[in-house]
Amino acid sequence: MLKTFTRHNLTLRYYDSGGEGPLLIFQHGLTGDHGQTTSTFVASGYRLITLDCRGHGQSDLGEPEDVSIRTFASDLLALMDTLNIEKAAMAGISMGAAIVAYIASVHPERVTSLTLVRPAWHDKRSPLNMNIYSVLADYLTLYGADEGKKAFEQSATFQTILFQSQDNANSLLNTFAMPVEKTLHLLRRIACCEPGFDAGAVKAAGIPLKVIGTTRDVIHPLEIAKAIALDLGLPQVFEVYPKSLNKEKHIAEVTEIVISNIA
Repeated sequence: MLKTFTRHNLTLRYYDSGGEGPLLIFQHGLTGDHGQTTSTFVASGYRLITLDCRGHGQSDLGEPEDVSIRTFASDLLALMDTLNIEKAAMAGISMGAAIVAYIASVHPERVTSLTLVRPAWHDKRSPLNMNIYSVLADYLTLYGADEGKKAFEQSATFQTILFQSQDNANSLLNTFAMPVEKTLHLLRRIACCEPGFDAGAVKAAGIPLKVIGTTRDVIHPLEIAKAIALDLGLPQVFEVYPKSLNKEKHIAEVTEIVISNIA
C-alpha cells in the first residue's frame, strides 16, 4: 500500500489502497501525510491514492526554494502519469485542497470532480489564518523543538487557539515532533506561497464541485470556504460538524460528502 516513485532525483512516497473500486486522489494538509487522508475518508470499496508531498512523511524535501503548492501539484500529476491515470476525482484537506484546486485551475482535463475540504487558502498568498505557521517557525528557530513546544503552549496565541479549537491546537503541537530543519522550510514557504487558484477556469471546465467547511476551526475559517463557493457559483457550502466537538461525526460527514461527488 505504501510505495515510492522517483522524480527529479527525489524519492516521494505515496499511498495506494489498490482495488478495482472508484478512484479518489485525496491530498493531505500542511505537515500531514497519507495518514490524515486515510483516517478522514473511511469508506470501503474505493481506490484511495495520496501522495506524501515533498518534505512530508517519508518523502524527500529537495531544494527548499522549490517547495510550493505548484510544485506539489506538479509532483501529483507526475505520479498520475507514472500510474497511467489520465484523470481522477480529486479532493484535498487544507493545503491539499489548494493543491487539487490549482490542478483543476490549470489542468481541468485531469480532474473528473473536485471536493475542497476545510480550505485554508482562497486566491491570495499569506491569508491571515496561515500566520500561525510563521509563529511556529519562530518558536522552532528560537528555542528548538522541545523548549519551543513548551514556550508555545504557554503563549497567549496558543491559548486563544486552544479555546476555539482543540483539534487545531493538537495539530500545531504535533508540528514540534517533526524534523526541525525540514519543517522550518515547509512552514515558512508554504504559508506564504501563491495558491494559483482560478475560479473562472474551474467553473468553465464544468467539473462537479463541492466545498466543505466547518465552524470552530481557526486555521480553516468557514468564511474561506464560503468565499470559494461563491467564486465557483455554488449555491452552498457543505457545513460539517466541528472536528473538535466530535471527530467521528466530522469524519463520517466528510466521507459522505466526498463520496457524493466522486465522478
